[in-house]
Amino acid sequence: MATAPTLNVLVESVSKILPISTPNDVRAVVQESLTSMDVKSYGTLIFPHNKSHQADFIRVPDNINVNYVKEFLYRYCCHERPSLVISITGGAKDFEMKPKILRPFRRGLLKVARTTGAWIITGGMNTGIMKLVGEIVQINPDPSRPIPLIGIATWGYVSGHEQLDAPGIHAYYSKFLSNKKGEAPLESNHTNFIFVDDGSERRHGGEIVFRSKLEEAISDGFFSSKTQTNALTLYRSFSVTQSLPTDSSDIVPVPVVLIVVEGGPNTVRTVKEAVVENNIPAVLLEGTGRCCDLFAKALHLYKGHYQHDELANETLINRDEEIKNKLREELKDAVYAIDGPSDPTTPTNKRNDSFELVYECLHKRRNFLNVINLNSRDSIELDFGLIILKALLNATSGSDTSKQNMQCKLEKQLYLALEWDRVDIAKDFVKNDADWNINLRELFLLALRRNRTAFVELFLDHDSSLMNIFNDPSELRELYMATDEMKEYHGLSGECDTPLGVIHEVIQQFVEDHFEITDVLSPASMTPNSELINENDDEISICCGRKHYRKPPDNEYNSNVQTERSTPDTVTHINVEKELFLWSIIAGRRDLALLLWSRGKNKICAALIAKLIYQIHAHRKNDNSYYESADEFENLAVQILDKLNQTNAALCRQAIIRQIPAYGNANWLELAVAADAKHFIAQRAIQTIFREIWFGSIDQRVTNRAIVFSTFMLWYSGFLSYQNELVKIEDKTALHNDSIKKSYLYEKSMSKTVYIGDRCKTKITQYFSNIGKFVRAPYIKYLYNLYFHVIFLLLFSYLILCDFFPLYDFQEYECGPSQDSKADKDSVTANDNNPSIINHTSSNNQYNASKSKPYGFQRRNKPSNIEILLAIWVFTLLCEEIRQLWSIKSQSNGNPIMTYLKTFWNKLDVLSIILFFVGFILRFIPVSECFCAARIVLSIDLSLWFIRSLDMFASVRRLGPKLVMISEMVNDMKFFILVFFVFILAFGIPFYALVHGVKKFSWHMLREIGSIAYWQIFGELMALETVKDNYSATGYAASILLAAYMFILAILLVNLLIAMF
Repeated sequence: MATAPTLNVLVESVSKILPISTPNDVRAVVQESLTSMDVKSYGTLIFPHNKSHQADFIRVPDNINVNYVKEFLYRYCCHERPSLVISITGGAKDFEMKPKILRPFRRGLLKVARTTGAWIITGGMNTGIMKLVGEIVQINPDPSRPIPLIGIATWGYVSGHEQLDAPGIHAYYSKFLSNKKGEAPLESNHTNFIFVDDGSERRHGGEIVFRSKLEEAISDGFFSSKTQTNALTLYRSFSVTQSLPTDSSDIVPVPVVLIVVEGGPNTVRTVKEAVVENNIPAVLLEGTGRCCDLFAKALHLYKGHYQHDELANETLINRDEEIKNKLREELKDAVYAIDGPSDPTTPTNKRNDSFELVYECLHKRRNFLNVINLNSRDSIELDFGLIILKALLNATSGSDTSKQNMQCKLEKQLYLALEWDRVDIAKDFVKNDADWNINLRELFLLALRRNRTAFVELFLDHDSSLMNIFNDPSELRELYMATDEMKEYHGLSGECDTPLGVIHEVIQQFVEDHFEITDVLSPASMTPNSELINENDDEISICCGRKHYRKPPDNEYNSNVQTERSTPDTVTHINVEKELFLWSIIAGRRDLALLLWSRGKNKICAALIAKLIYQIHAHRKNDNSYYESADEFENLAVQILDKLNQTNAALCRQAIIRQIPAYGNANWLELAVAADAKHFIAQRAIQTIFREIWFGSIDQRVTNRAIVFSTFMLWYSGFLSYQNELVKIEDKTALHNDSIKKSYLYEKSMSKTVYIGDRCKTKITQYFSNIGKFVRAPYIKYLYNLYFHVIFLLLFSYLILCDFFPLYDFQEYECGPSQDSKADKDSVTANDNNPSIINHTSSNNQYNASKSKPYGFQRRNKPSNIEILLAIWVFTLLCEEIRQLWSIKSQSNGNPIMTYLKTFWNKLDVLSIILFFVGFILRFIPVSECFCAARIVLSIDLSLWFIRSLDMFASVRRLGPKLVMISEMVNDMKFFILVFFVFILAFGIPFYALVHGVKKFSWHMLREIGSIAYWQIFGELMALETVKDNYSATGYAASILLAAYMFILAILLVNLLIAMF
C-alpha cells in the first residue's frame, strides 16, 4: 500500500492532467487506482546527467490485473491516447547494430513515432537494443512533443533498485553501468517505467509474461478474427479528440506491432506468444542475427515447400508433416545457434526447442510474420512506417471469407491506412468496386477531422453520398466542435440549442455584414408557407442567407437574369458541399478546401468567400500563409472569370451581377469588393461592368463635354444617346393559345392615325424617360455632388475670410495677447507707481474705446445668411451619415458603428461635422476667447472639407491611383515622422540654449525651438515673418497649419512626383 508521501507525488502528477478537479477529487482517484493495482512504490526518477528529463516509475506485483495498468497508463501517465503501440524486443546484452542497418532503422523508427503519436515499449535497460532505442528517441527534433518510451523490467534485475524502494517525491538514479551478474541499469531516455516484482533477485525474464499480457490488453483483439471491432468503434475512439478517456468503457483497441531485432531463445518465445497467443503482428529485421535470421530463413523455406506441395496436390495432413520435417532438418544449424547444446539432465518437456515455436508461428499465423531484409541495397531507402503499416494490414487479412468478416476487415484496413495517411496503400488493398460496398460514413467523418484530403477525395470518387453522411444537421455541429483550431481560437461553447447554432457562432464573425447565418433547419424557422416562399425565391432559406428579402421580379427584370431558384429541398436540407467548404476554410484546412471547391458549384463565388475568410484569418493570426491561400483562391477565380469572358463576354457580365442564393444572394462584384480582391476587380470583365454601372443607361460613346453640358442644361439630356439596360430586358412570356396570338396580330394592324398618335406620344415619353435615366446614372450623381461640394467650399471659404463677425461687443479685439500687448503690459507694470502715467493711460483707454473697431470685430445681431445656409447644409450631411449608419445597422449583425468607422472617409466626415457644429456653437458664447476659438475650429474644419474632396477625385482615372499612392506613402511616413522629430529636438534644443542662454521658462519657448530647427530644413525662413511675433491662439493655429502644409508639400507630394517619373 502506498504511503502518504507517495500519494502526494501521485496527486501532484495527476493534478497536471486533471486541472479541473479539486485536490480531494484527485486524491480519491489516485487512491482508488493505487489500491486496485496494489502499488508497492511510486515516484519520479531524476538522472543526474540530464536533470531536465524525468521519468515516472511504478512498481507492481507480477500477478496484477493488467487491465488496471492499462487504464492507469491511459489516464495518468501519458497525455494522449496512442494510435499505435510499438513493442521492441531482441538483443539485450552486447548487441551492436551495424551502421548500414542502424541508419534506416533509426530514421524510420523516429519518423513513425513522431508522425503517428505511437508509444514505444522496451525492456527499459541501458543495454542492447533498449539502449539503442533510447538514444534514437533522444534525438527527437521536437522536444515539445516527447515520444512516450515505456520500459517494462523485472524489479530484482534493476541495478540499484533498493534506492527506489523508499517512498519519496524524487529519486536520483545514478547507476549507469553495472558489472554485476544478474542486473542491469536503467536507460535514462525513457519517459515511464513499470517494474514487475515477482520476488526474484538478479534474474531476467520475470516481466515477459506481464508485458505480453499488457500488450494483449492494449490490443484487445484488434487483429483477432473473432473480434467484432469495426471502423465505427475505431472512429468513435478518435473522432472527437485525442485526449484520454475518462471511463474504462471508453477504452478501445489499439493496434500493437512487435519489432524484433536479433534476440535469443527468450525472444523466440516472445514472438510466439505475441503472434500465436495475442494476435499481434511481428516485424523481424533480417540481417541483425540469431532470432530474426532464423524466422527469415524459416519463412522463406516454408513458403517454398508449401507452394511446391500444393502443386503436387498432396493431402493436408501429409503435407504439413512433411514440410515440418524438411524444415527441422534445414534449420538444424540455425536452431542450434540459438538454443545451444541440449542438457541431457533436463527433462524433454522443459528443453528449449525454438524450432517448435517458430513452426507454430508459421503454421498458425504466417500472415502475422513480416521479414524485412536490412542487408539489401535498398535498405537505406526503406520506409519504416510503410513496413509497419503493411504488417498491420497483413494481420487483418485472415482466412475467414464470410461477407460480414470481409467487410469488417476492409474497414479495419481502410482505417489503418487512413490513420497513417497512406492512400496508396488503401488503393492497393481495396481494388475492386465491389469492395467499396461498405459503410464509409464513419471513415469519411474521420478523414475530415484528421484532414486526410487524399482519403476524402478517394471516398468521394467512389460515390460516397454527402447527403447520407450529413443527413443529421448535428453532424455539422459536431464537426465544428471537434476541430481543435475552432475550440482554441473561436472558443466554441457547444451550448447552442439549435443543431446549427454553432455554425452561426463561427461563420458569422468571418462573413461579418455580408451574410447572415440563419439556422433554417430549426422547427421555429419553418412556416406553413415556407415552401411557397422558397419557390418564389423571395426569401433565401439556406444556411448562409441574407438578412433582407429579395424583391419579387416584375416587368423590369427578365426571367433570364433572375437568380436560379432554390428547390423545396433546400428548406429541409442543406448544401453539404458548401457547408463543408466553409468549414474547411474556417478550420484552416487549405488542401481540403481546394478539393471541396473543385467539386462544388459556384466556384467564383466560393473562391471569393475563401479569399475573404483567409484574409480575416491572416489579420487575426498574423500568419502570411493565410495570405498565400487567399491569393491562391483569388487566382483561381480570376482564371475562371477570364475563361468565361473569352468564351461569352455578354454572359460573363450577366454572371458578375447575378445573385447566388447559396451564398446569401451575394454576387461576384459584392464579394470581390468585400474581400478586397484587387486582382479580380482589375480584370477586363469587371472593369466593363464598372463602366456600365458608372454611366448607367448613357451611351459610353457620348462625349464628356456633352454630358457636362447636359448637367447644366438638363433639357439637353433627353436628346443624348442611350443604350439598353445593363442586363437586357426581353419579354419571354409565351403565347399559350392561338386566340392570344390572333389578338396580338390584330393589335398590330390598328389604324395608321392612331399609330402615328401613339408614336408621338411614345417619343415624348421616351424623351422624359431619357432625362430620368440621365439623372439616375451614378456618373451624373457624382458630377452634381462635385458641383455642390465646390459651392460648399466656396461659401465656407467666403464665410471664414469675409463674413465671420461676432454677435457681442468685446473689451479686447485680439484673439489672445500679442507681442505688442505683452510689451505694453510690462511697461504698465513697471510704472504702476507713477500717478501721472496712470492718469495718462486711463485717458488713452477712453480714447481708444471711442475709436472705431478694427474690421472683423464689428458686432452683428445675427449670423449671416451664408452661415445659416452652411449650418443647414452640414445638418443635411449629418442626416446622410445617420442614414448610412442606420442602413449598416439594418444589414449588420455586429457593431454598426465599428463597421461604419472602418472607412477612413467616414471618420473624416464625422470629424468635419463635429468640428463645424463645435465652432458654430462657440461663436454664440459672449466671450472673446470663445469667438477666437470658433474661428480656429472652423478654419481647421475648412481644411478637412478640402481634404474630403480628395475622395471625389478617386473616380478620375489619372488621379485615383495617385491617391492610393499617397495613402500608402502616409503609412510608410509614420516611422519617418518619429525619426524626423527626434533630429529636430536633437538640434533645436542645444542650438537655442547656446544662442539665447538661460531664459525664464515659457511655453512659447517650445515653439521657438521647433521653428528654428524645422524651417531650416525647408529653407523657408521668410514664412515665419507672418506669424513669428503672433503668440495668440490664432498665431499658434496658423503656425501648425503652415508646418503641416510644408511637410506635406516638400516631402509627401515631391516624393509622389518623383515616383511618377
